[in-house]
Amino acid sequence: MAKLNKLKLHEETLQFLENQGIFFSTRRINRNQKLTDGYWFLGNDQYMNISFWNGHDSDRKTNNIGFEVNIDNGKVHLYLTSRSNILKAELLKEIALMIGAKRGTQKNQWIKNYDVTNHSIDEFLDALKEFMKKDKVIIDSLIESKLNPPITFIDSGLYQKMIRKIDQYRNEKDRLLLEVQTSEVRRIIRRRKGIHQKEIQRVSREIFGQKLLINPKHNNLQNKLYESLNSEGQYTKIIMEENYIDLLAESDTEINLVEVKTHNSASKCVKEGLGQLIFYYKNLHNPKKKRIKLIIAGSVPTVDEDKEFIRLIQKILRLPFSYIQI
Repeated sequence: MAKLNKLKLHEETLQFLENQGIFFSTRRINRNQKLTDGYWFLGNDQYMNISFWNGHDSDRKTNNIGFEVNIDNGKVHLYLTSRSNILKAELLKEIALMIGAKRGTQKNQWIKNYDVTNHSIDEFLDALKEFMKKDKVIIDSLIESKLNPPITFIDSGLYQKMIRKIDQYRNEKDRLLLEVQTSEVRRIIRRRKGIHQKEIQRVSREIFGQKLLINPKHNNLQNKLYESLNSEGQYTKIIMEENYIDLLAESDTEINLVEVKTHNSASKCVKEGLGQLIFYYKNLHNPKKKRIKLIIAGSVPTVDEDKEFIRLIQKILRLPFSYIQI
């Protein structure tokens, strides 16, 4: 049985949780370059551990309450642990009784197993979603009932601080990869003097296809949109990943700047990508003063709430702006 892809597991889990509108805990220290490498949650090459509460077992170096997946076999568990803090251990014992967790082999440790069979990231996320609907609600209720619980909820300030740190490492990782890829494209172009522009674009797509290592869904959507626009025949130039722009499509009269996002909410895609588009707009070289259109592209359709949000942005922005589904 093949192991789960560790970096893909961390990235897709992070995107999933960001779309749920709840607070969760991420890795806070870049020990052993884990954040640099893309390990957004606690764990190592053998497991990933997620928590929705502010509590840490300093002896075992993990969350007091952690939803965990084994990288090697795909098995999913909830671990409750507090080896030396008696107050935490008493609370965890109460939680274990309420959700049906069994005592583990170590001191002050309880474990609940969740049924998974396909050894896939999607199945892990399904198990995580089920946990959030049932056991997490029970745990939240119990903690909320305590006057001064030894394990607390994550507040907005702490959550935003953690997410900002993760975003810094995500952006830096993307920037470094793009620099390497851009350098490789230029090297190939220098080697192949006289190469046709379409061939350059093809080579660029092949090189930038390495982004699959970071976010395969993003790359697939990007390529799908490229092929769609290219088949329309109305654009004189279509370029991916130039000056960090996901896709630029230029015709005789206008330039479309497109940012691709993979969230499962159109509003979330817009909120994350709009600032990037405005930055690209500000720095765009447009000597012929062509009309500029800003476009967020995602894989999900818009619902009424998304449409209202987009209309508000269009009214405020005073620039042609839209969201499209790929």
